Amino acid sequence: MPNKYDFAPSDKYLVHLRNKIWKLLPIYEGKDNTGEIVSSREKAYEKFYLSLSRLLVELTGAKNIETDNGYYVELIYLLEGMLSFSEDEHDRVRDIILHCCNLCEKISEVV
Repeated sequence: MPNKYDFAPSDKYLVHLRNKIWKLLPIYEGKDNTGEIVSSREKAYEKFYLSLSRLLVELTGAKNIETDNGYYVELIYLLEGMLSFSEDEHDRVRDIILHCCNLCEKISEVV
């Protein structure tokens, strides 16, 4: 089925997407660009949740482009599932973020 916009995400966009996903981890950890912890756990979680929500809006908006790509769908499902994680689940957050970055690589192989 052709997509609504008649284009597929470029490799450049997929790298950008992977970087956005990767940046969720330091946000969750409350770190700034230098790696220093600058936010309380509660404030860091608020920023993480907001960043994750924005990313999901972007991906959900693009679903008309990549609905046939199972990796893309899995990526959305995993990120959506992370919305239910608490501020005390660092290992789970890290694991899912790493897996999502790997999915971005697989998406670029399929596109």
